[in-house]
Amino acid sequence: MPIRPVHTSVRDFLVDEKRSGEYAVILKEGHQMLGIGTLQLMITDLHFNMCNLESSYLLNSQVENLSERITQNISPDLSYACHFWGSHIIYSQSDTIFAPLLRKFLTTEVLLFWMEVLGILGKVDVVSETAKVLLDFTNSVVCIHAILDDMEC
Repeated sequence: MPIRPVHTSVRDFLVDEKRSGEYAVILKEGHQMLGIGTLQLMITDLHFNMCNLESSYLLNSQVENLSERITQNISPDLSYACHFWGSHIIYSQSDTIFAPLLRKFLTTEVLLFWMEVLGILGKVDVVSETAKVLLDFTNSVVCIHAILDDMEC
């Protein structure tokens, strides 16, 4: 069970290295690890037709047992990764360490599989939100910027 601080002063204490010493939580490093982990998980686990749908022409509401299919085929970890990988990259404040993984994610079919999962989960808005924040953040990574520009068209 995760530890959940009940007051912001606990968080403030933990993220202040001078006050918390060896118990300090370095948010930037945590976001870097989570960003790398979420990208690696998506690159490894995402694939075509994640929920074995009979047709891609059906609305989610028309798919029989969609919630069961989601539970069976999309792990909570993968769902989390699909939702929040962009946030971890941004909060890590470092775009260069992600460049190889981002290139693989954005220039292969994995990008389409990510969109498929978000569609199945009813979270298509995450695609445009992630593209926008990454565009704002990755100005120094020209090839990624160009790929994301194409996504907005």
